Amino acid sequence: MNCEQSQELMMKYFDGNLNDIESRQFKQHLVVCGKCNEDFKKLDSILNSLENAAIAEPPQDFEANVMEKVRAFEMEEKKKTGNMLMLLYNLTAVISVALMVAFFAGTRGITLPESLKLADIYARSLAGTISAVLSALTAVLSLVTEVAGTLFQVGFSIIIDYYYVFLTLMAILVAIQKMFFVLVEQDRGR
Repeated sequence: MNCEQSQELMMKYFDGNLNDIESRQFKQHLVVCGKCNEDFKKLDSILNSLENAAIAEPPQDFEANVMEKVRAFEMEEKKKTGNMLMLLYNLTAVISVALMVAFFAGTRGITLPESLKLADIYARSLAGTISAVLSALTAVLSLVTEVAGTLFQVGFSIIIDYYYVFLTLMAILVAIQKMFFVLVEQDRGR
């Protein structure tokens, strides 16, 4: 038997999985090999000390500390969810304003940049986020107005043709906003 085989049998020995032949071969190798014998004694000593070691008891407030950390984690997750809902709400508001601007621009016979200027005037009373988005939209639209003119005309004609569909979409957006406010109020109540 070589030292590599002895190392494999050593673990089987401590697990109690050696048959009689393996046990005899292993013990004979330990007699002739000083290194394996030393390794065996060290491992035997370690395992014996582990068996005799006292089992550590957790502190009395261990469960309360763990539960407090779980509650803190859950609160952090709720904050993340609330932030995501706020982002979705803001995105919905921006999309609603953009749709309204496009619709009114088409029905009033004014150009899209003019309608964006009017929407910017009305949006000044709203949060700074919407104003910044409208300013960015104005800048972007002024760059692509000539290229996108035909596409806007097609879009306006679709909106005019599907007026009732547009109104239904607006009603759905209002319902989503109402549900968002209800969810926020319920979340604050908890």
